[in-house]
Amino acid sequence: MSCSSKRVLSFLLGFFTCLFANLQADPIVSHQSLFKKAMAEQTVGQVESYGRKACEIAIRQKHFQDAASYYLEIGKVLYNRGNYLPGIAQALTGLKVIDRFKIKNDTLKFKHFSLLAAFYSRLPMNDSATYWFTKSNDWLKQQPIVSKTIPAEVCGHYLNQALFHGWTGDFGRSTKYLHEALVLSKEAKSVRLESIVYNYLGNSYYKAENFIQADQYYRKALAGYKSGSLDNCWGEIILANNLRATGNASRAILQIQRAQRQYEQIVKKDPLQYDFDFEIQSANYLAQCFRLNHDLDAAEKAFKTCIDLHKKSGQKQGEFLAFSWVGLARIALDRQQADAALDYAREGINAARYPDGSKKTAFPAMASEKAHYEALLVSAEAKRGKWEKSQDLEALVATVLAYDESLNAAARLRRNMIPVESKQFHIEKVSKSTDTAVRLCYELFIKTKSERWKRLLFDLTERNRSMVISDLLHEKYRVVKEVPSAVITVERSLRHRTSDLKKQLAASQSKRPTDSLLALINKVDVQSFNFLDSLEREFKPYYELKYDFREMSLDSLTARLDRETAYLSFFLDKTHIYCILIHHGVSEVKRVLLPAGFSRLVMQLRQALVADPVMFAFSGQSQSAALYDMLVSPFMKSVKSTTRLIIARDGMLHYLPFEVLAPKNKTDQFLGRHFAISYSYSARLTFEGESQFNGAPKVLSYAPFAGDRTPDSSKLISSLSEVNAWKGKFFTDSSATKPSLYRNVSEADVLLLATHAMADVKVPENSFIAFHPDTPDSLLYATEIVNMPLEKLRLVVLSACEGHEGSFSKAEGLLSLARAFRIAGCKTILTTSWKAQSESISEFSKLFHQFLREGHPADIALLKTRQRFFEDTRLLKWAHPYYWANFTLIGNAAVIYPPETSYDPWFYGAGALLLAAFSVQAFRRSGVTRPL
Repeated sequence: MSCSSKRVLSFLLGFFTCLFANLQADPIVSHQSLFKKAMAEQTVGQVESYGRKACEIAIRQKHFQDAASYYLEIGKVLYNRGNYLPGIAQALTGLKVIDRFKIKNDTLKFKHFSLLAAFYSRLPMNDSATYWFTKSNDWLKQQPIVSKTIPAEVCGHYLNQALFHGWTGDFGRSTKYLHEALVLSKEAKSVRLESIVYNYLGNSYYKAENFIQADQYYRKALAGYKSGSLDNCWGEIILANNLRATGNASRAILQIQRAQRQYEQIVKKDPLQYDFDFEIQSANYLAQCFRLNHDLDAAEKAFKTCIDLHKKSGQKQGEFLAFSWVGLARIALDRQQADAALDYAREGINAARYPDGSKKTAFPAMASEKAHYEALLVSAEAKRGKWEKSQDLEALVATVLAYDESLNAAARLRRNMIPVESKQFHIEKVSKSTDTAVRLCYELFIKTKSERWKRLLFDLTERNRSMVISDLLHEKYRVVKEVPSAVITVERSLRHRTSDLKKQLAASQSKRPTDSLLALINKVDVQSFNFLDSLEREFKPYYELKYDFREMSLDSLTARLDRETAYLSFFLDKTHIYCILIHHGVSEVKRVLLPAGFSRLVMQLRQALVADPVMFAFSGQSQSAALYDMLVSPFMKSVKSTTRLIIARDGMLHYLPFEVLAPKNKTDQFLGRHFAISYSYSARLTFEGESQFNGAPKVLSYAPFAGDRTPDSSKLISSLSEVNAWKGKFFTDSSATKPSLYRNVSEADVLLLATHAMADVKVPENSFIAFHPDTPDSLLYATEIVNMPLEKLRLVVLSACEGHEGSFSKAEGLLSLARAFRIAGCKTILTTSWKAQSESISEFSKLFHQFLREGHPADIALLKTRQRFFEDTRLLKWAHPYYWANFTLIGNAAVIYPPETSYDPWFYGAGALLLAAFSVQAFRRSGVTRPL
């Protein structure tokens, strides 16, 4: 063999030897090393590039489980860096690998499900998040070994799920998953994980303003964090913020400053521990504490520190940035610097919302709705300060409009709060600013006599009166699924998607936004507008409660009322009663100074009514006359020609039955004897969606305590004759059960409950209606009533004790069983207001039904029933107001029994003969001759 041939052979031998070695060893090393390289890269593009190559090589070498694990781990890296959409692609590809190559690894599959749920919840795309959370939960049920194998990962899954439900306002479900996470964190024996769960539990109770419970969980969390760690710093400031909320600002300041010093030492040793969020939140919490302690200079410095941190990071919008501007505005107000306060408030408004440009969007994108409301409110207060100094009319106009804008923002904000939070928010914020807005708007109306300000005054009072019931109606539509959950999920997804895209647009700052981002924003806007259009068509009540915050306008109400009807609206603040009367196409406004002892006067009159008089005369005449002079007399000339009076009450007036008001020494002129009186929660809740009923209603009645087997102490001897008089389908004694009501109420148009009821004034939710006691569950509580689907009912008659008795809440009005039925959907309720004699209640109910059957509206039927109590000698024994003023009509005074033409064969026969005779006569006069 030649030398050259030997060299070629040697080269080929070496080449194939190296190739064989590479084929045997390099692929294994390659995909592992590439994956490690991917995990170490800083840019998203490099992470994805190296990770993809690692996965491809692993699949080529049939290391399928490794490939699926790589996709999962790359997805986690992207999740931690906030790159959610690329991360979703990685997780979905990992799932495809598991399914395609039939990998038998239950924990790996669960991890992919859970990661996808976390991704979609952060975007947030709530419909997809719900799907993947449900899929994860179902997998845990199918494969219980997963929870035992990886308790820490499952705990994290429950934490994410709890956060998700917290964001969507489902406090109950959020707390449930937090407690499940707590159990798993203990099983995992991870002290840090357990502390994190305690911290989240504290946050949920903090949001509900249960600061004592929150403090307990925050302290448990802090005890588990490692001393000198960043976790410990966070635990300190979170606990301190809760201390601030309870009023312990001095202790909170020391705790925050200690945490900040500890943080500085940590970052000095390890710069990679730098945490932007910790710095801004600790600065903001510290500023709020200083302001609470009236150290305005220190508070101003801390707020400005928070703002400077945002500026350094390039952020122009954000919750803590907006609240810092609001804090500076309030400090300026404290220093009586109205102009500076206005400037700071404008900055706060801009920081709380993402710019929409000139284009109108379906869902305005907010960095923080609460901060936006606070900024609008402080702006209104600053404008009020300027007006109080200048007394300039233009300044007053600007102030009133600013308060109106802030109250509209409050209404939007409350729709996204849990009920407990919403109620507290109304008491602490909305109620006070409404009082101010009404007072200033009235002064503006007096100065200008402009109809514009009269209309706004009416809007302000009506919005305040109906706000909480509207909130609860919205909550009912959401929770009870009058609107399918899928629809609400799409709604939330579009809202959050809009916010996320506007956030990205704002983050682009000076850079020109990409065409793809602008196109995506436009696409989501179109989807949102189309969704809202369909929502308004298909689920109008939900749409109106959620997106249409306008009350029925003064002009609309004026046009709706006939000449026989007047609407009298009251609003009370601490010093005055505001009265608006609408009648005969016009409206009047008056303001009356509240006398000292007004509340006592109302309660004295009520006490004179609720006690059984036996043989005694009415003892509340002086209180009745005093309240008549204050509330009714100024309008009597205007309403004399009317017969129907709708009264919208406020404050202590909820305890007052206007029917018993009369001029001094003229008890024959009780309002209830001459006017058909009904009560309104608000014009919108009374009139909108008004129905014209067809045909006689189906009556459903219950008398659980009518029979001989009922103990004498509980027996309602007249309830049997009462339900017989109303006819229809009725249940008595042992058949009158709570389950029976649930089974039959959906088919009824009228519901009569002739039974016992109890109003719990301390805990109104525990008020109940009693059914036959032989069944285990015999009490129907107010909390159960509100969740019943009663929209079909024309009328509910609570012929029971204390149906409209209850405690008064500034945020919610009178918390009664009648109110529970209104929230459940019934628009007309006749209810008793105090304990009264069974026989008189039964007689009253039967007479009322008689007049209803004659075709009278409910309020006219009620008036005629009262008048009969004074005219019928048989009923004169019940002429005391204790008996006839007990019934209160609330809501729409509709015609329950529409008049029907009865069939009379003689009438129709005579008509036919007359028609025939007329036809013959007409034929003869026509001159037409008969053909030969």
